[in-house]
Amino acid sequence: MADANGLLELVRLKRMVVAWKESYLRSGPAESAELVAREFWGELDEYIYPYLRRLRETGYIDNSNWDDFWEFCRQQWEELIQAVEGGCHA
Repeated sequence: MADANGLLELVRLKRMVVAWKESYLRSGPAESAELVAREFWGELDEYIYPYLRRLRETGYIDNSNWDDFWEFCRQQWEELIQAVEGGCHA
């Protein structure tokens, strides 16, 4: 079972992921959706993954929280790709 502080941290991390996605969309036309997607996922991998892994290792979140969070990230990634491919920028 996840710790309340761990769940609160997941809420904060989700806000950060959404803010990153919105930042990519505000940055203007991208060279390619593939490039934007790779950069966005690279940031998740570099900055979020180690922190999230540590939350799981220390018991602040459980495997279900881990899976749910990465599914959320995947959805944000897909939305970003669709928006870039569709030419929609904030």
